[in-house]
Amino acid sequence: MNLKNLLIMAAMSVMAFGFAACSSDDDDDKDGMLYDDVNSEYNDYVSVCGIKWARGNLQHLGEDWKIADHQWEYFNYVDGNTGSSISQSSSQMDHFNWGVCGANALTTSSSVCAKNVSQDISGKMFTDEACTAETSDFAAALYGDIAYWATQGAWRLPTQAELQKLYNEASYQYGYYTTEDGKNVYGYLFTPPMKSGRVENTSARQITDEELVGGLFLPATGYRIYPGSTISKGGEVGYYWTSQYRSAGDNDYAYYLELQPTRIRWAGNASYYGRSVRPVKN
Repeated sequence: MNLKNLLIMAAMSVMAFGFAACSSDDDDDKDGMLYDDVNSEYNDYVSVCGIKWARGNLQHLGEDWKIADHQWEYFNYVDGNTGSSISQSSSQMDHFNWGVCGANALTTSSSVCAKNVSQDISGKMFTDEACTAETSDFAAALYGDIAYWATQGAWRLPTQAELQKLYNEASYQYGYYTTEDGKNVYGYLFTPPMKSGRVENTSARQITDEELVGGLFLPATGYRIYPGSTISKGGEVGYYWTSQYRSAGDNDYAYYLELQPTRIRWAGNASYYGRSVRPVKN
């Protein structure tokens, strides 16, 4: 056997060992977990309960739409969990009416939202408020999935079933992440459930950088009730839209996940309220 063949065999042995080592590490990480939710800081998503969640909330900044740079981030984030009023504008917004996109995406009007919707709107766009006239034209869309529209189809709103799975199955820890400017941003960390059972902890503690890599952190971003730019109870509560309409009526309700300091609950309220969006991808 010549020197060239020996070198090729040696290189192949090193590569095989490397792949085997990575596989072994992944298997160790998955051991005891209910889902294969092994996460890397290099992914643009974090997998919890088999669902790929964005590593930040949907935001509009200036003329651009984006996913927040950090899981804990929201505009004018507050220190602590006692509840503060936050001022936002159309050039800096991360609380949205339900079922709006296109020219309606940045509305804060109580009269502009999807109404009397009979289907799940995740990954869909429409030209009418009842969401019956579906369109694939991003320029023509006025109602539907704001995350899908804003990211040109890369992300979408979580369905009711997906947020319910997170709510019912994931382990969660209430706490705060300390930012570089020294603020404690409160919220809930959701982590992959273990086969031995889930952990539900509402006693606040600090959330680490390592935990943000492997888990889903939803900050308590507050909410907008009335038309205008004021966000109420920032740092205290968080409300995250699903893609599912709830019922018709004076307010036209839609479902969301509600985060409070002492509990998490499944709820539905007025579609024209401004709430947060944490997108998912297929």
